[in-house]
Amino acid sequence: MLSNCTKNLLNLKTDILNQKSGNLYEAGGKYWDNKNYDLALKEYLKIPNKTPEVIEAIASCYLELNDTANARKYYNELLAKNSANKSALMGVAGSFYKDGNLTNSISYCNKILS
Repeated sequence: MLSNCTKNLLNLKTDILNQKSGNLYEAGGKYWDNKNYDLALKEYLKIPNKTPEVIEAIASCYLELNDTANARKYYNELLAKNSANKSALMGVAGSFYKDGNLTNSISYCNKILS
């Protein structure tokens, strides 16, 4: 059984991590808005508790930086949790398109439509 003091410390730690995550996400968003995907990615990767929104932001940065393998890695992480995630499906389709793999790109586009 945790003491009240321990519970309070754990809650405080959670609050600090959430605030840090929010600040890093906001900073990454500002870099993203200025098309500075490299710096946006660095901020997003620092976030300790990666929500689906953060994972998608990371994947999108990798896609904009033409690192299609890493983009797919993060989009597939989203798809593992929700195979109907249209944004992730579109990201994977886009990554295959950038690689010149039209067959796989079309396959993922068809998943979006089905």
